[in-house]
Amino acid sequence: MRGASISWRHGTRSGLAFAHTGNDRFLTGYTLADIETRTGTLFLRANRSELVNIERIARISGLRDGSAMLRLGSGHRVRVSRRRAGAVRTALES
Repeated sequence: MRGASISWRHGTRSGLAFAHTGNDRFLTGYTLADIETRTGTLFLRANRSELVNIERIARISGLRDGSAMLRLGSGHRVRVSRRRAGAVRTALES
């Protein structure tokens, strides 16, 4: 499965990650850290358990607690942790 077709990924308790494409979801044989390393700048770490395809982000909104919310083109929302919000904003401005 090509990385560009994936909207976002989330980790499981087992350590492996699911890849989400539109309405479908697939279990991968990789951890989020593996995926993050393999995909370079295509995916951004939004929080401890989710990576987001930078090309699928439609909007970022700041939240009162310093975190942020990403809205993907599909309408799905992904929360960005306070710790990662600055880096995500910087990556989106590039």
